[in-house]
Amino acid sequence: MSRAANGERRAAFMLTTVKREQHNPNECPICNRHYNVANDQMRVRSLGCGHSMCTSCIRRMHQRNSVKCPQCRYVHQAESVERIPINFGMESLIQSLKQTSLTSRIYDEAYPILNAGLCQTHETVKLFFCVNCKMFICTHCTAIDHPRGDSHKIINIQEAFSMKKSRFLSDIECQLIHLTSVHNKFSGRIMKLQNAKQGLENVVSQIQETLAGIEKLCTMQTLLKKGFQNMETQLETVKQQAMNASTLDKLSAVEQNSSTMVKEAKNRIKVNENPLELLCSQVFVFQIQTSFCSALNIFDAATTEEGKEAMQICKEYNINGCKNSNCKALHICTKHVERKLGCISFVCILNHDIMEPSCKELVSSAGISTNQSPGDILIAVSLKCGIFSRTAYI
Repeated sequence: MSRAANGERRAAFMLTTVKREQHNPNECPICNRHYNVANDQMRVRSLGCGHSMCTSCIRRMHQRNSVKCPQCRYVHQAESVERIPINFGMESLIQSLKQTSLTSRIYDEAYPILNAGLCQTHETVKLFFCVNCKMFICTHCTAIDHPRGDSHKIINIQEAFSMKKSRFLSDIECQLIHLTSVHNKFSGRIMKLQNAKQGLENVVSQIQETLAGIEKLCTMQTLLKKGFQNMETQLETVKQQAMNASTLDKLSAVEQNSSTMVKEAKNRIKVNENPLELLCSQVFVFQIQTSFCSALNIFDAATTEEGKEAMQICKEYNINGCKNSNCKALHICTKHVERKLGCISFVCILNHDIMEPSCKELVSSAGISTNQSPGDILIAVSLKCGIFSRTAYI
């Protein structure tokens, strides 16, 4: 092996030795575990070369009545590990360091040292604060650059820290109040959107029901058209039979046959008349409600509580004011109606075209002409109120 290689190995060994000796004095340099006087395996033992390590590591290295120091490679003769002396001085030092560290930590927790760093001018710790200049200063600054007086109010760093902390907490509290307000505002908007969503879902449901009704109308229209065609064919046949009748008996038979045909046709028309009128009424009501949604802002709907209260007013007025027990009125239920019109206005549109006198009086008092269709009156009332709140059937 060359001299250069030996030199490199020696340098590496010395570097390893230096690194090992820079370890924490509370730890074993071999296993890096903390020494412990209460644990025999972790007590400090000192070799003859002066290096110390824990009993556990020495026991692992003890072979053939000797121990080779891992730091300096010196071989020590020892019949047993217990023959190697305990380093009482180092154990005492470790205990003192632990006690000092504990005392220092307790003191620091009880009396924290506040400072704002070193003063670049006087190279002393900044322990004061100038309120007027809004800067931390040292003891020399209080006498030279910031003399106490009206122009320089000096307070200690503890008071300045308390003021800054109080101001910071106050700012945080204001921010929390603001955030709470914003949260409540958005919560209200979210609730309105949820109500609007429910309203739109109801509209979609009504659309589906109306489409189903229209399909029924189309089916009924097809059936009626086919029935009319059959009736026309039968009437043509009766007409031809009447023209060809040569005797009074034959003419009477044709007349009786035609009467039976007309009666059966009237019965079929009467059977389909009521469902047809009902479907037409439903489609008409849906068209009016759709006009409301397109002309007015649905997101300004009244809250559930306001709606319930207005509904109750409508019910009471319907019982006390409208004398027609068969009246089914479409109501505009909102506080805006009470404020702007001074009354709850409604129009009877389902069972009769003629408005009740009390209903007509209410609508007229709002400045709305009653000489128009019920649907136009209802839309006019809604537009005058400026809001579409809720509709309900009483």
